[in-house]
Amino acid sequence: MARTPKKAIIYSTASEYAIRALVHLARHAVGEFVSLRHIASQEGLPLYFLSTIFQRLTRQGMLQSRKGDRGGFKFRLDPGDIRLLDVVDTLDREPCYRGCAMGYAECSEKHPCPMHEGWKALRSSIQDCLERRTIGELASLRARRPNARRRHRGEARRPCRAISAGERSPENAGRRPY
Repeated sequence: MARTPKKAIIYSTASEYAIRALVHLARHAVGEFVSLRHIASQEGLPLYFLSTIFQRLTRQGMLQSRKGDRGGFKFRLDPGDIRLLDVVDTLDREPCYRGCAMGYAECSEKHPCPMHEGWKALRSSIQDCLERRTIGELASLRARRPNARRRHRGEARRPCRAISAGERSPENAGRRPY
């Protein structure tokens, strides 16, 4: 069965993957280098694409990298100081929410599209949310939800429930409880 690519609505797939990976990284000990392979496998993200994303975040000064057996990535900045807007602005030249809702090249107060007024309010709300939320905040919210698990693409929805150590199935044996 062919997969239909997901279209970005608020920001790009690169930003989505970056936010997910950074939240995962923020849940590790401060100063600990975490391998990109580990992050990619735990979050179900493509390793090569994630590598490109993390290189850009490193050049921006958000992350620090180290090569070798004990290498990987760690935060250069406090995750509580990295706003989602910082990540999106680093990776997306023009986030989807900043453009015209109908895709017109020129859409302004002087030349509004039919959706301009409603989209202007929504765009402001999205930008406000991205400015206020941080990677550290999302990591702390996810850490408080032990049974929250991100579905991999194509995986069927299953009801979530906490699994005790004795109930662990072989497929969950190596995973940390979230």
